[in-house]
Amino acid sequence: MKTYQKRTSMNTKTTTKSLALIIIFVALAIALNVYGPKIPYPFAPYLFFQLWEIPIIVAFLLIGPKTGITVSALNTLVLFAVFPGELPSGPLYNFAAV
Repeated sequence: MKTYQKRTSMNTKTTTKSLALIIIFVALAIALNVYGPKIPYPFAPYLFFQLWEIPIIVAFLLIGPKTGITVSALNTLVLFAVFPGELPSGPLYNFAAV
C-alpha cells in the first residue's frame, strides 16, 4: 500500500525565515524613511540621498527581486497610512524609483 503525502512547494523553515527577513527590512526602511537623515548631493543641493533605500536594495540582492518589490510595496503602504494628508505622489514616486 502506498501512502501519499501532501507536497508543498516551500519549506516551512524557509518561509518563516523569509517572512522574518521581510519584516526586518520593512521596519528598517520605514524607520529610515520617517526618521532618517537626508544627505544632499554636493553638486546638486536640491537632490537628496535618502538612506531608506538601502534596506530595500539589500533585500533585493540577498533574497531576490520578489522580496525587494514586496519590501518596497509594504514601505509605500505604510507611508500612506502614516502620512494620510499628504499627496500620494511622494510614496508612489519612491516605489517607482526602487
